[in-house]
This record gives sequence, structure tokens and C-alpha cells, in this order.
Amino acid sequence: MNPVFPIPPITGVTFSGAIDLNDVGLHPALGGFYPSVRAAVLDFSHFGISIEDDPTVKGQVGQDGKFALKEISLRDQAVLRFTSSKYPGLVLEWMGFDPKALWGPRQVRVTVRSTARSIIARLLRNRYGRRLDPESITDAEIKSTVNALLDVLEKHPEKLSAKVPLDLVPEVVAAAGAAADALAAANRGVFTREWTLLVYQGGDNSLDLAIKADLEEMLAVGPPSGTALLVQSDRPPAGIRRLWIKARGEEQVLAAIGPGNSADPRLVADFVAWAYRAFPARRFALIIASHGLGWRGEPMAQRAAGSTAQAVAGRPAAGLVTDEPAGQTIDVISLGAALNAAVTTPGPFVRPLDLLGFDACLMGLFEVAYQMRNGARYLVFSQANEPSPGWAYDHLLRAMASGAAALDGEALGRLICEAYRGSYVGEGLDRRYAGTLSLIRLDKLVDLKNRFAEWAGLLHANRATVGTALRGLRDALFATPDALPGPERYLIQAFEFIDHRDLADLVANCRSSVPQANAAADALMVAFRAAVAHTVRFGERYRRAQGLSVAFPGPGDIADYAGVGGVSAYPFLDLARETLWDDLFTELALASAAARVDGRSLRVDLTWSGGADLDLLLGEPDPQPLAGQEPIVWYSPAEGAATPNGRFSLDSAKSGLSEESWRAEATILPGRYLVRARYFEGSAVRQPTVATVRVTTLATSTTAIATVRPGEVFPAFAIEARPGAIVVERIPEPTPEDD
Repeated sequence: MNPVFPIPPITGVTFSGAIDLNDVGLHPALGGFYPSVRAAVLDFSHFGISIEDDPTVKGQVGQDGKFALKEISLRDQAVLRFTSSKYPGLVLEWMGFDPKALWGPRQVRVTVRSTARSIIARLLRNRYGRRLDPESITDAEIKSTVNALLDVLEKHPEKLSAKVPLDLVPEVVAAAGAAADALAAANRGVFTREWTLLVYQGGDNSLDLAIKADLEEMLAVGPPSGTALLVQSDRPPAGIRRLWIKARGEEQVLAAIGPGNSADPRLVADFVAWAYRAFPARRFALIIASHGLGWRGEPMAQRAAGSTAQAVAGRPAAGLVTDEPAGQTIDVISLGAALNAAVTTPGPFVRPLDLLGFDACLMGLFEVAYQMRNGARYLVFSQANEPSPGWAYDHLLRAMASGAAALDGEALGRLICEAYRGSYVGEGLDRRYAGTLSLIRLDKLVDLKNRFAEWAGLLHANRATVGTALRGLRDALFATPDALPGPERYLIQAFEFIDHRDLADLVANCRSSVPQANAAADALMVAFRAAVAHTVRFGERYRRAQGLSVAFPGPGDIADYAGVGGVSAYPFLDLARETLWDDLFTELALASAAARVDGRSLRVDLTWSGGADLDLLLGEPDPQPLAGQEPIVWYSPAEGAATPNGRFSLDSAKSGLSEESWRAEATILPGRYLVRARYFEGSAVRQPTVATVRVTTLATSTTAIATVRPGEVFPAFAIEARPGAIVVERIPEPTPEDD
């Protein structure tokens, strides 16, 4: 029989109670009495109340120490912080945890002991991912922390300040940290989840639709058992949102921030540090998905200092995560520093990410990996452009579902690499696309750097005799039957940025030219094989890629490295500061460095009718041409967004639109650029279509139109870029042959 008055369901939790400092002889400088008197009547009305990571909740303590907060949503943990507005740094705490949920009315007694238990439990959570009810921590286990707190509150209030609150006083941190470490060593506390998987999406740019598709892939599968899947996504027009994908097809918006700059590295750090607190787990992974351009970029410290390098050089800062409205990207130096800060808790205690992944083009550099070595244990990234479909998150989540609990960072990294390759090869897409993905053991990079420094030092010491040979190796080409050859034409495996060369292939090709460095090369390759845990590749373009690239610029690229006309990030990178490699390649290339051309007004657009699959083809000047060779390297959006001198829009096969475009960087290499349109042979639509190619400069806009059929290439324009002028010429149609 149903009751006449049904009990309403409990939908939240309410906290009420009082501050009790009767067992503290509070120092007069903190509102106590002189000499310090315990059980004194104190005024507590200067304490405000907040809840960790919940800015919607605020409260105030009464003069008598009593308080009551409004109902908040159900949750499994809550850290209540009582902060004095009168005495800077005076902060008390209470923490509750229940793996099922904190619910209903909760009576709270805030004391020095509750503060000690809360600090210890927080450190156990943040350092180890372990959680326990603070009330289960015994008086003996909190004794040292209580004594450290009392020493400050009763004898040394001068240790407190707005920047150093009570829980961050070094003696308190040391005592609480030791207690947390002891609890972890005794296997106290529980792991409420095996993995927390973070995906940071920087999509306020031309990758908007690709980022949207990635999010749809995650929702279509949902997280594996025992895994929290959290996404911070920046897409127009909604801006930045923080999402919790709870199950297949189910997401919860945890925060809707609105328009913001996702290229601010502090947002990445905040996302990681928040997840450590709010979604503790045995292991953590962070995937950053956006545009990638390797190491390139002006250090944020230089920009903050008012550098005029961008105005002088005319080149935008680059690196990882592009926010077009803000006109900014994250340089890898700032990103490395931000991640280091995010994974460091008071002590200091560093808990690196178990895995860091870059779902972005051209990040697979030794320089980038070495910069990230302290923030994570393993790193997954691509040496090359990533094809427009990017990572297959649905494939990855399905692969994780069978055993996420058994995965460590290395196993998850291998799974990501194989899911990436399998998503292309398994669907036959490797006939059209090419790609690489590598898993790097970051704890092996110091040894690899040391071996690399020895090898590069020998080359540098012998540069007078081997310089010509090294230039020849840098510029040497393979003969290729491909009518539109790309970076695979180089003897030393190159990528879409020609100055990125496979490190192992470089060392192998230097053996005959620089035999005096072969012993160092042997040691270097031993360290290389230890550092590269796994690598995959598909397609024909990167057959000699072995997992890790290094910069080896020629005359056409050296301005980016040497800071000609501006500030370059490269000399600030740790690898550059700790080796002579950049001294060597700068000397080899700088003498014949090429001037650059203002490209800010140059844009190419391809549009067509019907549902056909066309590709915009752009031939760029080879920055390291050899006499007698065709000095053009070809690119298309299907192979990735980045080119040495510009950036493509999203591939039409991914966007679903009948358009593609290429926009030049602020400065570009001088020389001849060729524009073509190709009707993809494997297009599902087979009818002829009308292709329109438009080239826009500051002075002109020129259009070419042609009807094309599957497999045909429409040669549209030649562009001559030279200092002071960009000249666009229509490529004439071939004259029909007489019968």
C-alpha cells in the first residue's frame, strides 16, 4: 500500500555545522587572546565558505561559528574551505567522501583535526589517485600534521599570507605529505576508477567540423568500464565547454565557459589539475587535438614581454592548438611548462600523466618530446601530417573496452597507435592516405639526448671537413615515378615540413659521410631504440619513418630557426640549449638563406558542383632544391592541414562540403607555386563536374573554370612569389591535337 504522503526523493546534499577551535590557543595576530587562551570565545564571522571546484556555492559563517549551506547536487566528495577575510592565509577545512554518494543533510564540525584529515586525504587523492573517507584516518596518523597546524596557529602566524595559506605552509605540507605517502604505501584508500581520459579539443579554427566528428565518435561508443571520459572542447559559436561523457549517447555539460582562447596553455593546465582533483584515478591520459606545427612558435614569455617579432617577421606564432579569433597558438615551451605545473602538487610532488597524446600534425619531433619529458611517462604523436580523418576515437574506445583495467600507459599508447593504423588499413583508406604514429618512452629521453649530443658534437667539431657532405645528404633526392612527388622524394626521410627529418634515417645516411662519428652513432641508435617503444605507418609516403624526427633545415627554412627578422622559439628549446645540433645546421644553412615574401593576401579556393570528391593540389617551392630537379613539392588537404608556407582547410571528404582552400602564411618562400584540381579516382560520384579555382592576392582575384572527370587533373594557375610582388598566371589549356 502506497503511503498517503510519499517521501520525496533525495536529490542533493546539504552541509551545516560549526567551527570549533576550543582546543586551539589562537595567536592574537589571528584573533585570539594574549597570552593564548584555549576555549576562548572567538568571533568567526570573518570566515567565508566555498567548495573545491564548485564556484556556484558560497556561504558565510556566523559570529558564533555556525553555518548552513544551500542544497547542492549529489556528489561523492566535497571539500569545504573556510577562508578568513580578516586574516590572510587563515583557512580551515572539512572533507567528506562516500564512493556511493554524499546525500541528505550532513552535520559538519570544523576543527584543526578535520583540517588535518582533509589536507592528508586531498594529498593522497592528488598524488596517488586514491580516495578514502577522511574520518577513517586515525588520530595517530594525523598527529604530526595537527602539530604543524597548531605551531602556525598558536606560535607562528607570520608564516601565513594570501599567497601561502595554512594548507600550503611548508611544515604543514611536509607533515601531511608524509602521512599521505604512508597511507598509499599501506594501500589505504580505493581507486574509484582505473583511468581518467582527458581530451582537449582546440577547434576554434578550420578543424571545427573534424573536432565535432571526433566528439560524435566518442559519444557513439562511450567510455570503457572504470574510465572517466572528459572533454574540454572549444568550437564556434558555443565556445569552451567542459563535458563528461558518462555513457554511450550520454553527456553532461559540467561547465559552459563561452568564447575563450583555447590556445592559452593555462587552460590546458587547469583542465588537467582539475581532473586530478575531481576525477581521481589509478592512471591519467591527456589527448590534445587541434592543428599542430611541430616546435614552431615564438615563446609565450617573449610575447608577454612585448616582443615585436610577429610584427617584424610577419609570421604568426605556431606550435599546437590554434585559436583563430585570438590569433594565437601554444608554443611547446609554454605547453611543457604548463603541464609540469599541472602535475605538480605541493611538496613538491610530481605525478606525471601516464600518457600524453597529440592528435595533431607534425608534432613527432625529438625537440617536442624532450620538452615534454617531465610532464608524462609516455607520448604518442605523428611525425607527419595527419590525414583529414585524424584519430579514430570510436576504434580506440572499443579497443579499450575489452580490458581498460589491464592497461598501463605503454599499453594504452600501443593501443592508440594500432587503432589509428587499423582505422585506415582496415577500411582500405591507406590507398589514399599515408600516416605515422609513434609511442615514446619519455623517461629514456635524457639518455637519448646525451647520446645525440655526443654525435652532434663530433659532427660540429669536424664541420670544416664534413660540411659539404652533410649539405649534400640534406638536399639529396630519390628518383620517383610520381608525377606529383611530395616529401618522400628526399634521400633522408622528410615530412610535410621538409626540415623535419627522421632521426634514425639521418644517422644511417651519415655513416659513410662522417665515419669518425660512427661509434657515437652506434650508441645513439641503442638509445633511440630504447626510447621509441612502438611506431606504425601506412601508405607509401613514409616507408622509412622510424618514429622520431629531428630538425635539419636548409636555406629555405633557416630563417624560422635563426630568428632572422624576429624571435624564434628554437634556441629556447631544451634540446637546442643542451646540444650543438642547432649550431651545426645553422652554420650549414645560414650562408645561403633565402629571403621571404609577404604572403598575407594570398589565398586559393576550389569549389565544384555536385557530390563529387575533388582535391585541391598545391605545389610549393622546394626549400632545398638540387640542380636539374623539379623544384616543386606537392600537397593536398587529404594529407593534412599544414604545408611549409600555408594551411589547408579541412578535406572535403571529411567536411562534406564541395570546397577546399589554402591560405598562405604571413611570409612565404619565394619561388613558383602551382595550383591544380584533381577529381579523385575513387570518388563515389562519377559524373563530370565543373571545378572553379580562384586565386586572390592583395591586388587581384583571378578565376579559372573547367569541367573535370574522375582521375583527371585540372592545371589552373602558376603563382610567382618574389619580393615586392605576387604574380598569378593562368596555365593555358592544352591545344587539341589534329586528327
